[in-house]
Amino acid sequence: MTADKSYEALINYIKDKIISHAYKIGDKLPPERELAEQLNISRNSTREGLRILDRMGLIEVRHGSGNYIANNFSRSLVEIMSLMYSLDLINIRELMEFRYALELESLSLAIQKATTRDIAELEHFAAMLRNCESEKIKVIYDKKIHYGVAGIGKNAYILNNLTSFDNLMEFYVGYLRGKIFENPNNQEGLQKSHEDIVISIGERDFIKGKDALDRHFAYIFEIL
Repeated sequence: MTADKSYEALINYIKDKIISHAYKIGDKLPPERELAEQLNISRNSTREGLRILDRMGLIEVRHGSGNYIANNFSRSLVEIMSLMYSLDLINIRELMEFRYALELESLSLAIQKATTRDIAELEHFAAMLRNCESEKIKVIYDKKIHYGVAGIGKNAYILNNLTSFDNLMEFYVGYLRGKIFENPNNQEGLQKSHEDIVISIGERDFIKGKDALDRHFAYIFEIL
């Protein structure tokens, strides 16, 4: 391996350790010097490999403590999606279509897996969304409902993608709500779609939930 590519030895080493279950989330990596000696690469190459793994979300650098195996993949997904958006490879409508697909599957999983406690929490979020006066707070509870549904499904891939999506579209959440509410009749309809999503999970009714989700996204697609 050429000197300028020797950092790949470290990346492959860590990947192999994870695949073989020698490393799991939260495990601390050996010190840089030990890794460099073990792999017969320079300290600079070791640091470069660790930097790349950090960017990938595979490790977390804790200053003063060391490097740890992590699950920060949403960060790298955000970078990929941001670049695709900047290069005009995807547009906002395509991103929203992707989000709809993720949320529809999240809904299906939540209907299957929700506990009484899960449903009560979602009902609380829906009540707060209706009753709080601040639009800024409403945005928070809007997101809590969507993340709550996804969390109930316990699918890490869906959660990572939704997190990436929201980090990329942080500005647009408030913007889209503002555009939707330019029509005063839309506010109650959007609120009702959130409440019906929650009700459908309590009733284990996927058809009702899909109808509510379709109504929710219809407001979004109408203004794109």
